[in-house]
Amino acid sequence: MQRLFVFFSILLIAEAIAYSDTTIVLDKPLENANVDIMKAFKNRKSERSYTNQLISIHHLSTVLWSGYGINRQDGKHTVPTAYGKNYMKLYVIYDGKTYRYLPEKHCLQFIRAEVTTAMTSTQGWVGKSTCVIVIVADMDAFPFYAGLREQQLKYAHATAGCIAQNIYIACTGLKLGTCLVAGVNVTGCKKAFKLHENELPLFIMPVGYPSAH
Repeated sequence: MQRLFVFFSILLIAEAIAYSDTTIVLDKPLENANVDIMKAFKNRKSERSYTNQLISIHHLSTVLWSGYGINRQDGKHTVPTAYGKNYMKLYVIYDGKTYRYLPEKHCLQFIRAEVTTAMTSTQGWVGKSTCVIVIVADMDAFPFYAGLREQQLKYAHATAGCIAQNIYIACTGLKLGTCLVAGVNVTGCKKAFKLHENELPLFIMPVGYPSAH
């Protein structure tokens, strides 16, 4: 009985650490969602209406990894990037707090509390979602040979499109809803995620359980 008590105590402590205000250590992404890839493409669509239920941290783990996780021993990502450089970032509002997704550790780094999803977008319906992923380009991370800023932005938008499609397909497989939103509230995003001047929020993707239509 004593051993059982110790075991559950350790589990509770581990959970408290994993969900602290500093870092959320994410579970490994699902290796099999039991969904045919062609069926996922067929069912892929934009959802703009969600229930009030917060998506599970397990689902969020798989969605983030699909979007910009590391899938190889050499540290490369699930999407292509120009020159193989790491100039993209994913930020998240989850349960009223903001985080940065760290692919190399597959965790969420806490930024600040008491924020709303409405801060991220100029479109009102986004504020009704409980979880939002923001795709950000770090312009300082481009190498000097990547061309002028206009060319770098083309690279960033191309990679952002790949990230978005991966998130769409992952959400479809997990029976979640999402939508790629270009109506970004830049000022709100910079405040919510404490972005520096050359971190540019490009797109927003609310993620949630679709409401009945």
